[in-house]
Amino acid sequence: STLHPDGDMTVFEQFGPFRFRLKLSCQDGGLEMAIEDGRVFGLRLPRWMRPLSDAREFVRDGKFHFDVGVSLPVFGLLVRYRGWLVPDREAVEPRPKPVL
Repeated sequence: STLHPDGDMTVFEQFGPFRFRLKLSCQDGGLEMAIEDGRVFGLRLPRWMRPLSDAREFVRDGKFHFDVGVSLPVFGLLVRYRGWLVPDREAVEPRPKPVL
């Protein structure tokens, strides 16, 4: 998926024919994302068909953590993933150039 800014504390997430507007909020030292609007092939999903998200990102012990759950009204949990990432030190701290 790709994320695009959409103004104050909102982003669009696009993947395939799906496009969702996510409202961002800061809670308990992390970032939470709630789905405000959804479209499929450009057609707006009615609220009762819109996925529900339980998504949070935060930093703990130098690691970027994510915990994402998406459910559909009627069907229940669709996907859940969680984990953490650490920075690639080479990308963050370039190697010193050799002295000739």
